[in-house]
Amino acid sequence: MDQAKMTLEDVDREIAAADQPGVDRGKIISDIQYFPDLSSLDGKDPFSAEYKSAILEIFNDMKEGGYCLDDEAIIFDSPIEEPSPYNSHHPAMIGGHLAAIATLVRHIDVLPPGRVLDMGFGTGDTSLLLARCGFHVDAVDVNPRFIEMLTHWKERVYVGDKIKVLQTDYDSLEGVAGPYDAITFFESFHHSLNHVDLLKRLTAMLKPGGAIIFAGEPIYDHFSIPWGLRHDEGLATYCIRKMGWMELGFNTQYFLELLEKNGLCATRRTFTDYPVANHFRAMKALNNIPILGLCLSDKFSQGWHPADGKVRWTKGSAILPLAYFKGANSVSLTLSNHKPADLQVAIYADGQVLTAKVLSPGEHAVLNFTPPSDAAVLTIGCDAWSPSELGYNADGRKLGVAVHAIDFHVP
Repeated sequence: MDQAKMTLEDVDREIAAADQPGVDRGKIISDIQYFPDLSSLDGKDPFSAEYKSAILEIFNDMKEGGYCLDDEAIIFDSPIEEPSPYNSHHPAMIGGHLAAIATLVRHIDVLPPGRVLDMGFGTGDTSLLLARCGFHVDAVDVNPRFIEMLTHWKERVYVGDKIKVLQTDYDSLEGVAGPYDAITFFESFHHSLNHVDLLKRLTAMLKPGGAIIFAGEPIYDHFSIPWGLRHDEGLATYCIRKMGWMELGFNTQYFLELLEKNGLCATRRTFTDYPVANHFRAMKALNNIPILGLCLSDKFSQGWHPADGKVRWTKGSAILPLAYFKGANSVSLTLSNHKPADLQVAIYADGQVLTAKVLSPGEHAVLNFTPPSDAAVLTIGCDAWSPSELGYNADGRKLGVAVHAIDFHVP
């Protein structure tokens, strides 16, 4: 069969074959390739209601009866004592699963005792590990079988007093109440059709200095649309067609823009040995922007070089989202001029100059300003220069000013 031309009838036959006893179920499912018509997305703003409606229509074409939130809570036969992946008895699979969760916890960068919201906890491994670290965990899932599992296991490992199990969906968030020191998603954010509204609500529940961790999520540089159904993975098609689950993927640029719109500073970690541990950490900055490791969308990254030691160079003028500084009454930029000549630097927003200074060669300076509340973009403006063109050294890059730190104060 030509997988590239599979019809939904072909998909149904493959699903039926995969569900037969004694077959290589994983191989059959992985070979499913169904590509829906995505032309209805053309020209639509991916943050708009029209785009989301088009995604829902594509889903409804793939799933008989259309999308129903109750399908996310479908009860399946999975033993409490030995849920997936433990029932695989496959050391590499189980080890990779645990390594990914351990990596998430290792990089949460919050110390107990604190409050963590674990979204879509599934079999509960993340919630249990966080509780054993000393965190107080609000664990959210819509599936009653998972609720039963975690309720059972939290008592078995003596963390019953540290985990509050909440059965609710991502739209209602019934019983979920911040503020939280951290919020975690492990292979679960991609089930949210209304993820734009969800992230806005969760950001409001996050303490300054806290972070939302997105681990094991299908966020890809190569994803062909900003966001939508994962049409390139057989398991996703299987889950949509048979289970009615929302199985989304995200283009990295769209995802970074989503974080930026919510004023969240993103850093990214990738792991070759177990890609499921790849994650984004989206921080609500407390008093400084992590400029060295900051991961920006193309809209903002084009004016920045990667971190160079303890500084990050602009390429001349560079921009940042002003949403990072929401509520701040003052911002301080620590800069230095490595050009063998004076360098004029101006900080402005929407054409309004906030502060400016001429930096002499080798000068370090701190520029202070009050961020406007009605602007979207902060610009660090200066002329680009090249060390090699000026005979300074062999560095042929176009440079602007070196940024050491970006600090701010919220009253």
